[in-house]
Amino acid sequence: MNTQKDIPEIFNRPDLEAINRYITAGGDPHVKDALGCNLILFVLFNMRESMQKVANTIELLLKGGVNPNEPASSGFYPLHIMAARHDANPQIISKLLQGRADPNVQDQFGQTPLMWSIVMRGNSSIIQLLLDNNADVNLCDNQGQTALMYAKAFHNPANPNDRYATIIKILESHYADASIKNIHGHTAEDIGNKPTLLQIQKSFFEQLQDLEEVGQLVRNPDTRRLNLLRDMALQAADTYAAKAVKQITSAPPKYRN
Repeated sequence: MNTQKDIPEIFNRPDLEAINRYITAGGDPHVKDALGCNLILFVLFNMRESMQKVANTIELLLKGGVNPNEPASSGFYPLHIMAARHDANPQIISKLLQGRADPNVQDQFGQTPLMWSIVMRGNSSIIQLLLDNNADVNLCDNQGQTALMYAKAFHNPANPNDRYATIIKILESHYADASIKNIHGHTAEDIGNKPTLLQIQKSFFEQLQDLEEVGQLVRNPDTRRLNLLRDMALQAADTYAAKAVKQITSAPPKYRN
């Protein structure tokens, strides 16, 4: 971790022009802020200007040698951040991919940018873009869950306008394997047809939709606040897990494995 005196002034506030000047003048592309974010992550966390300006800065940083496959200290990567934003921008994602960002990079939970896009936003154009750039549709996370499993968990067949129906078709057109089982022995079809941990977690994920707010928390140097957020998330996850076990075990036999 950098000491405060080692951190360049460009990290004091999100100023794209200052960052552009820094990297054009031959500044160190490997610098990080106090939270371990490189310049690409810093820009994506603090986007305040037009998408075109951000895309131009990302391109400049990539040409200047900033690594798009370097994670934040919390374990996620630039593609995760951009794929999950409510204003996810295809141009910026394309710039990252052209700069050799790995579309199959996995966070500490084994989740890919494709999974983040499905869980956080359900943006079919971003999902299509990732798949067209060699995102592995059948890659599993630490729980053995695939992108198709996440899409099935969020799909509401009763809603004719449910965007996840389109996403499922996109995944299937890229040969998503519906026979894969997660560590609990569930396939994507199982997840779509009965109560599972994934479906109960859905409401928890929906509480974390606004990445801009999360970004502000991550950027806040008050570590006590970050620790509190972490503890609350872990406690909530435990609660949802307990509900999932109770719901599955109390279901009628025909809905169990």
